[in-house]
Amino acid sequence: MNDPFVRQVREAVDLVEVVGQYVQLKRAGKSWKGRCPFHEEKTPSFNVNAEQQLFYCFGCQKGGDVFKFLMELEHLTFPEALERMATRAGLAMPRRSPGTRAESGLAQVVEWAVRFYEDELKHPERGREGRSFLKDRGIRAETVVQYRLGLAGAGWENLVRASEGKWAADALLKAGLCVQREGGPGIYDRLRRRVVIPILSAGGVPVALAGRALAEGEVKYLNTSESDLYHKSSVLYGLPQARPAIRQKQRALLVEGYLDVLTLHQAGFLEAVASSGTALTAEHGKLLRRHTDQVTVVYDGDDAGRNAAFRALRPLLRAGIRPKIALLEGGVDPDSMVRDLGPAALESALEHAADWLAAVRRHPGLPDRSDARVDAVAGLLAEVEDDLLRASFTKEAAQEFSFFEEVLRSAVERRRLAARGPVAPPGSGPRSPVLQRGPEWQFLRWLYHRPELLEHLSELVTPEWFEGPGERELLELLRRRAAEPLAEADERLLPLSAEPIEEGQPEEEGLHLAVSLEDRRLRRLTARLREGLRDIAEEPLKQRQLEDIQSVENRIQELRARGPEVLFEVIEGGAREVDPS
Repeated sequence: MNDPFVRQVREAVDLVEVVGQYVQLKRAGKSWKGRCPFHEEKTPSFNVNAEQQLFYCFGCQKGGDVFKFLMELEHLTFPEALERMATRAGLAMPRRSPGTRAESGLAQVVEWAVRFYEDELKHPERGREGRSFLKDRGIRAETVVQYRLGLAGAGWENLVRASEGKWAADALLKAGLCVQREGGPGIYDRLRRRVVIPILSAGGVPVALAGRALAEGEVKYLNTSESDLYHKSSVLYGLPQARPAIRQKQRALLVEGYLDVLTLHQAGFLEAVASSGTALTAEHGKLLRRHTDQVTVVYDGDDAGRNAAFRALRPLLRAGIRPKIALLEGGVDPDSMVRDLGPAALESALEHAADWLAAVRRHPGLPDRSDARVDAVAGLLAEVEDDLLRASFTKEAAQEFSFFEEVLRSAVERRRLAARGPVAPPGSGPRSPVLQRGPEWQFLRWLYHRPELLEHLSELVTPEWFEGPGERELLELLRRRAAEPLAEADERLLPLSAEPIEEGQPEEEGLHLAVSLEDRRLRRLTARLREGLRDIAEEPLKQRQLEDIQSVENRIQELRARGPEVLFEVIEGGAREVDPS
């Protein structure tokens, strides 16, 4: 691009406004100051100079103009950052030379798919079912346009056929929009017969799609897969639209589903956001903390929603947020509450939302024994990284629960010390062999530190993945921990807590461990089926056994070819399990 156009775009946008979409800024003289989005820090050292239109962090030494900021934070190329800001400024991009489409990045592929699905929903015939579904759910026409909702039809290759001559199959695969066919060439659409909901990055660019099933009996939501552009553990749905309201009201509402966000935004609760097809993560907490330190969790009112709400406390506390929990009665969700009872009902629930300490005190799963109660509360307080905030919360918790403050503080420090892991004395040799196990142990570590994996994989995570009784016992403890978030901490889980998952590791790494364990389980199943052939005399039964063996071997090949995608298809489709007996 020529320099005059770059200068024109740079002068047309306000860096303070752009950075303010990602970082909570406060005026400091002629500059603006906030916590750096590029590294963790307790004291704000990130500065934006409004006059020079430059940013600089005194902590990590990153700095530059608006293009550099977007390139660093959203991993954009310079042309992508320039085009984003030109669009924001209402400036037309100079005409590009031929052949640049292949270099335009995954964001352009996803943007094209969003437009395709938007057009499908608008089609007089093909879009009728989708429009009827949205109308029945109370989604207004202006919301459909504003949030760019679309429709994926029932066909397997609607998007694929529309992409011919525009995008290569590899681009659709890398963007997570399509799936490679098993055992042969060709691809097919990931989303079929679903309302399509675009998922935007914090900067407002489509990075992925969610599909809400139209038919009963299908898995309710299905996201396009993670890509270089989209990491669901660090994306909050509705954040670009919610950001101004979050700043104005100095709070965020955290809900579970995409339609919850749409309904609440329609009803005036524009500060609502949702995690993107996953349980709340530490990355989500940090993203929220850039805009506010006050978050109210408004999850579904059933048992699963309540447990998920209390599990969300840990990543919120870790980010330095003071959470509240609004417990909805009668199993309702925010979407149905607003539609059936009106916005006033939800406003009342928010007014009566309990501070996190009060909510924990009233939780029926809190242990009865005083020492166990101290340990449970200390486990939550130990999540708080900021020393001053942790000390403040500890003092408040001692008053809320009538604990001796010194006893509680000591319990918190013990939990934090245990989480760091045992420190081996000099010359003591390697760590305990239990910490050196293979994929079974590594997967259990992922389940401990990323409990959303257990939620995603559901009952597919089976004791048969683990050969030893010790690992199976740990799996059962992890299931109990997920179901009872405030239960007394079990010391048998401490070795798992001592080996944290590194910050930023994508969920796919844990999923690939699950693939290896499922692969091993299926191979053991094949061996048992083949061994059982010797004891079958009747020909029809033997033929059925051979068919079962072939079925399992086909699943092994599919698992090795397509990886985690197959795991989710088993969950969604309920693949028939072969009985080796």
